[in-house]
Amino acid sequence: MSLRRLCVFGAVIAALVMSGTSALAGVEYVTGGSVNFAFGTSDIQFRRNGEREHAYYLTFGGPAIKASFPDLDFTVSANFFPSVRVVPNQDPGVNAVSVVLGFGPSLGYKNWILSVPFYFPGQNQTDVAVGIGYRL
Repeated sequence: MSLRRLCVFGAVIAALVMSGTSALAGVEYVTGGSVNFAFGTSDIQFRRNGEREHAYYLTFGGPAIKASFPDLDFTVSANFFPSVRVVPNQDPGVNAVSVVLGFGPSLGYKNWILSVPFYFPGQNQTDVAVGIGYRL
């Protein structure tokens, strides 16, 4: 699924949620409120010897469409993840730091969050990370 289609799908779901459609009872639109640490792969510009480099992401839970299950203290959501990506360089003391925006699902239990953000740093490139975080 392309990024454009994903954004259109998200906008349609957000419009349905905000309009109060009864089929989506228990689903709400929320903004931010979590800090996550994720580990994944970096994009093509950091490849060395044909292999992808590992990357570390400090992500912040951005706008989301969230379904809550209060009886279980459990939530499922589709989030945007504003992030800071750090790709350790082989040169001592040098890190490649950049700001990226991710999108993906997250599962929450009480105040703990498991997230799987997808990043689209360039055309035909997708980076995937897995992270854990805490809801503020």
